[in-house]
Amino acid sequence: MPIRIGFRVDANEHIATGHLMRCLAIAKECVSLGMECKFYLAEDKMTDKLKENNLSYDILHTSWEQLHREIPVMTEVIKREKLQWLVVDSYMADAYYLEALNKVCKVMYIDDFISEPYNIGAVLHYSYIKRNIKLEEMYKNTGTMLLFGPDYVPLRKEFQRKDNVQREQAVLITTGGTDPYGLGQRILEHKNEHVSLREYIFHVILGNMNQSVERLKLLAQKDSKIILHQNVNNISDYMRRCECAVSAGGTTLYELCACGTPTVCFSFADNQEQFVRHMGRDGIMICAGDARENNRIENDILRAVAELTEREDLRNRFALKMRNLIDSFGTVRIAKALREACMR
Repeated sequence: MPIRIGFRVDANEHIATGHLMRCLAIAKECVSLGMECKFYLAEDKMTDKLKENNLSYDILHTSWEQLHREIPVMTEVIKREKLQWLVVDSYMADAYYLEALNKVCKVMYIDDFISEPYNIGAVLHYSYIKRNIKLEEMYKNTGTMLLFGPDYVPLRKEFQRKDNVQREQAVLITTGGTDPYGLGQRILEHKNEHVSLREYIFHVILGNMNQSVERLKLLAQKDSKIILHQNVNNISDYMRRCECAVSAGGTTLYELCACGTPTVCFSFADNQEQFVRHMGRDGIMICAGDARENNRIENDILRAVAELTEREDLRNRFALKMRNLIDSFGTVRIAKALREACMR
């Protein structure tokens, strides 16, 4: 009988699509190793990504904000589906929820914050920020399996390619699934104020819940150098093609590292703030700060982009540091760890 793994994750107007995408990357690798995977979501949103990747799913019809109430529902699901692992990726999950379900099957929690220890099967924390000592101390003398550090960044297979593509005179803009501060629009409205950027193509990746789509389409109609992309399945191609990028914090920054694309990063949420600040401090990317604190952050972003386009030596220096940060095989290590834990 194959190993059965469930993924409890949500994606909607309030939860970044990155949570679903990293679970999807792990699931695809598990499937390639012969395991069966199924997703469980509170509501029917963003399921097109699962359909595109031939991954099955069920809608629980629960509240993504009140996970305690769904414990009986998930308990029944685990028993009925005979799951051996449940991967949970939700900031709404707490120790009570995780440990209750861990009594029914092994639970792995994708823990971005390391705020408290959990009595569960495994914890995944893949930040490169050197907080691993704290994590090891928290789980010392416990049976919890720890998967931590950049060796476990869950990137999709497309990022494992190491081919070098000729860079174009282009900038990639990716601002997350929703872009709540309309930064994509603001950057495009002011890009021509920088002479060095006027001849550059701007490839803009639109999230499924981007609230500025219509305004962005109007900008693209007026400016042939603005190209919008929706439902992109090969984002690594654009990352490798563009000379540099602008990106919100999250796993996308690791994807850009894998492609060696010099990047200006920014944050607009608590879980991104420390990450982008460290990226800037350690000279891996240029950090433009937090959109919640700087009402004119688009100006800082564009100044940094202009500098990158004008200085090849700077781009090369960033690209080298980025490629040295990760090797892009994190999902392979995660999938093998889950499989091996079931075979003990």
